Amino acid sequence: MMKMSETSRSQVCSTVMQGGRAIGFDNARCEWVTGRTRGRAWLPCSSDHSILNASNGVFQSLALCVVFFIGALGEELGWSGYAIDPMQNHWGALKASIILGLIWAVYHYIGLVQAHRSVEWIAWWTLYTVAARVIMVWLFNNTGKSVFGMVLFHMTLNVTWQLFPVSGSFFDPRVTGLITAVIAIIVIFLWDSQTLAQFRYASPQASHGDGSPM
Repeated sequence: MMKMSETSRSQVCSTVMQGGRAIGFDNARCEWVTGRTRGRAWLPCSSDHSILNASNGVFQSLALCVVFFIGALGEELGWSGYAIDPMQNHWGALKASIILGLIWAVYHYIGLVQAHRSVEWIAWWTLYTVAARVIMVWLFNNTGKSVFGMVLFHMTLNVTWQLFPVSGSFFDPRVTGLITAVIAIIVIFLWDSQTLAQFRYASPQASHGDGSPM
C-alpha cells in the first residue's frame, strides 16, 4: 500500500490503483496525484470532503452527459439518420446492423491503437460494438426511427463506461461484449431478422389488432 501522510490521505479522493500506480485527484490543489502501489486498493474521501465530492460527482456526470451527447449526435446523424435505412432496404435489418456495427467499430480503431489497446481488447470491444448496434437498430425500428433515441442510447453507453468507476478503469470488453451479445441474440431470436420490428411469436390477434382477418 502506498505510504501517505494523514494530510495527503484526506485530500486524495476516488483513488484507484492501476498497473502498480495510484491515480487520484487532489481536491485541495485541483490536480492529479500518483504514487507507487502494490495490487489494487481504494483510498476513500475524508468526511470533510464527502458533500463536496458528491456534488462534484453529480456535476461531472452531467458534464459527461453533455459532452457525450454532442459527440453521439454527430455520429448518429450519420449512422442512424443517414446510413441505416438504405442499408436495411438493401440487406435487411439484421445484416445491415451487423455491417454498420463493424464499420462503427473500425471507425474507432485508430483511437484505440493510439490508446495502446491490445489486439485482444479491440477484438472483444468489436463484439460489444457490433452487438450494441444490433440492439440500437432494433430500438430504432421500434421507436418510429427516432434518431434522438439513438443519440441518447449512444450517449448512455459512453457515459456508463466512463464512470465505471474512474475513466473506464475497470471496463472489461470481454464481460461487456458477452453480455451485450447475449442481449442481441435474444433480440434476433424473438424478432424477424428482416425488420427487427416484427415479433416472431406475436398472436394473430396482436398482429391484426382486433383479431379480424386481413
